Amino acid sequence: MNQNRVIVSTGFLLLIVAVLASVSFLMLQSVPGFSQILLMEPSKAFEIFSNNETTITGASYLMILFGLLLIPLAISMHHAIRLGTDTSLGLGILKQLAIFAGIFQMLGFIVWSVVVPYLAATFFDPAASVATKDGAAVVYSSVSRLFGMGVGGYLSGLLFSAWLAGISIIQAKSAIFRPAVGVLGITAASALVIATFAPSTTSEASILVTFATINNMLVGLWMLVTAFYLFRSLDIQTVVPAHQYTYGNTSRKLDLDPARTSFGRAKLIQTSSQFVRETR
Repeated sequence: MNQNRVIVSTGFLLLIVAVLASVSFLMLQSVPGFSQILLMEPSKAFEIFSNNETTITGASYLMILFGLLLIPLAISMHHAIRLGTDTSLGLGILKQLAIFAGIFQMLGFIVWSVVVPYLAATFFDPAASVATKDGAAVVYSSVSRLFGMGVGGYLSGLLFSAWLAGISIIQAKSAIFRPAVGVLGITAASALVIATFAPSTTSEASILVTFATINNMLVGLWMLVTAFYLFRSLDIQTVVPAHQYTYGNTSRKLDLDPARTSFGRAKLIQTSSQFVRETR
């Protein structure tokens, strides 16, 4: 895989995912009471959804797209993060964590874009019987707690924060990034865990919303800064001897020695194979 292509694709994916997460978060926060909607009675939740259906479904589709793009981001980040370090320990596990986080994210918000609109329409249908309305309420309670809260909330948040923390630890030791970028990512991951599993009550709603806003800003900032340093690494210039490259305009050097890095070994094997074919 081409080094520059990996860096560019990872950088752009980070920018797109950061924008999607921020826009969808702001859209949902603009809906009065949405932060507590999973804890409300079905009738109240249906009322909030019906009054803000366009905003909620629009934000849900954006979050589904966020989860979908998290899958290629996990794969491209798996390759990009290896360019500045000589270790690949745990990278495969981190990639799988992010992939499953994206899948769970999609499952959680499919409920709000597909299932809840039908249930809300059924609940407020004047021709619907009491038994039908009660059935819609029961289905909503089950589906929203299982997929909205359990899968899309707890599981997705836990896996994504674990991926973010793992990548940030590697960043702190990478030649491409500065240690402060890794510290920022670890802080964002910690805040995400707290925001995901903090007890949610109506009396503490304003505090939780504020904390969630700060957490969203930290994660978005980490993505933007990570993309910046990836794009900045494109100006690496070759120097001799050995396989070392000057990083930007600084004296720091990025070690891509084929004997030490997985990326370097792959390039060495590819180059050697090409040389053998050409000399035959």
